[in-house]
Amino acid sequence: MSATGRVEVAKLLLNGEGININKPIGTTEGVRSTSLCITSFMGHTEIVKLLLADESVDVNKASDNGRTSLYIASTRGHVEIVKLLLAAKGVDVNKATKESTILHATSERGHIEIVKLLLDAEGIEVDATVTGEEMSLHIAVTMGHSEIVKLLLNAGSDVKKMAADGCTSLHAVALLGHVDIVKLLLDADEIEVDMASDNGTALDMATKIVHTEIQTLLRAAAAQE
Repeated sequence: MSATGRVEVAKLLLNGEGININKPIGTTEGVRSTSLCITSFMGHTEIVKLLLADESVDVNKASDNGRTSLYIASTRGHVEIVKLLLAAKGVDVNKATKESTILHATSERGHIEIVKLLLDAEGIEVDATVTGEEMSLHIAVTMGHSEIVKLLLNAGSDVKKMAADGCTSLHAVALLGHVDIVKLLLDADEIEVDMASDNGTALDMATKIVHTEIQTLLRAAAAQE
């Protein structure tokens, strides 16, 4: 069926008597989901517009796995649908699953444009944590997404905050060897180069893995403190 055909069918269904737009009607990712969740997953922008125009729609109604339409569209990389959902009345940009926030999941997947949209959203909690006490910055650093790290730092993410494993973002990146991200973190105003975790400082970690370039950067930064 063409995109136009899908829209016309959706119009007919929405005009049907007794329609509950927020009732799960199918599945996404193997779980029961609402029409808005399903169309957000599939990337059907025009149908998402139709659904959002209905005053009874619950934009924050989640699938059975806890993922809202905004979470789903964000992780799928559907930029235009994310824009529509963020503009919807009452949307909760911080609503999380048991595992992650929307910003966590999008930072992990490397969707730069969507991270920008989320960070511009009113009320966004940049350093929100769920399991493991990891922030979006910890996740982006671990995945090596330098552009997203820049965005999060510019949004004021806390470079000194530790995850449940006792590591800051600098500890993690020193261990993983992402030189470009080490440089970004060292340029942050609040960075403490010699901050220690249970496993030592970032320099200790870089030394264990023999990341010589990172060792040089950390020593130089420590000397300037």
